[in-house]
Amino acid sequence: MAFLGLMMVFSLFGLSLASIVTTSQETNSDHLYYDKAFYVGQTALEYAMRRIYEGVSPVVAEPGQGFSSGNFIIAREGRIVTVTARHGTSKVVHSVESPTEADCTVFDVTSASLTLQGKRLSQIQFRKICLEKTTLDKMVVSWTDAGSEALHLVRVENDTLYSEPNVPSNEMTELSDYQLLAQNNQNNFNDIRFTSDMTGKTFTMTFVMRDGSTAVHTFTPTGS
Repeated sequence: MAFLGLMMVFSLFGLSLASIVTTSQETNSDHLYYDKAFYVGQTALEYAMRRIYEGVSPVVAEPGQGFSSGNFIIAREGRIVTVTARHGTSKVVHSVESPTEADCTVFDVTSASLTLQGKRLSQIQFRKICLEKTTLDKMVVSWTDAGSEALHLVRVENDTLYSEPNVPSNEMTELSDYQLLAQNNQNNFNDIRFTSDMTGKTFTMTFVMRDGSTAVHTFTPTGS
């Protein structure tokens, strides 16, 4: 009887040990899959941001893109980019914000100049450096020692974005949307026209993009 009892104890011990080993193997396997899925996710985030800065959509639909024996999909809603990485039985999800349209549009006012008896402001350039497109939507122009002067014309390249009525200092000017599609393509404000001589004034220009983001620049143009 003692021998049989001892055998039963050993049998139960063996079953318990086998169960522990199996559970441990499954846990280790799960950790391994999770770690690999995590690194696939990091790669997917780098991929998404690189695509954004190349001016290309980062979206990757099902069945996903393979990487290191796993795969990933990328979705975008507004500025939120969501990466879902999978490896084995594990799935890792990360979300990040993409740059704003203002982040992706560089404005250069260093060569700004006044001509035509101080009534014409020109030589302001801008270009897109990321996203598939950015859109200039509005602008606010203010100037020092504001009086009765007003803005009444805005032209970019061959496009008239605004033409009257007159807009006083520090008021919003609604523009015809100007889309930037090409990467790093230079665009020029050829003519920002005022009703009076603006010589000697310092300007602050707030550029408002389609997504509501803004870029603000203060400068004193040459020729003033």
